[in-house]
Amino acid sequence: MDVRDVDFKRDIITIQEGKGRKMAILPMNKDLRKALAAYLEVRNSNNEEAFFLSKRGTRLTDRGIQFQFRNYFDQISLPDKTIHSLRHSFTKNLLDAGTELTVVAELSRHESLETTRTYLTPGEKDLRYAVDRISTETEFI
Repeated sequence: MDVRDVDFKRDIITIQEGKGRKMAILPMNKDLRKALAAYLEVRNSNNEEAFFLSKRGTRLTDRGIQFQFRNYFDQISLPDKTIHSLRHSFTKNLLDAGTELTVVAELSRHESLETTRTYLTPGEKDLRYAVDRISTETEFI
């Protein structure tokens, strides 16, 4: 990703070559905008092109980014998580928030709604929440 791919005025990111080697223009929420802006302020480089940089000030490769995330996941005791896990969490969180399936499919860049629909399968947390809601300790209105 290049610095020019992040448009803070329009709150969008242009992904030049992402999933399926396709280009996409995706919206940023306030949290992402703040995090990316904060990173730009401290990234300590005069490299005007590449957005994510190594300690040496060179462009981080895909492998370098994976390595960084592997370190972060290990530091917070999530050894079985990967960058792709973040993609799954993003999709599941959108669906849990009530976002329409077609919107989630577009944001996830799934070519088929069936791919997105697989995220509707309830997980252990979903099942626990459903059962806890009918507890005798639950107040009914």
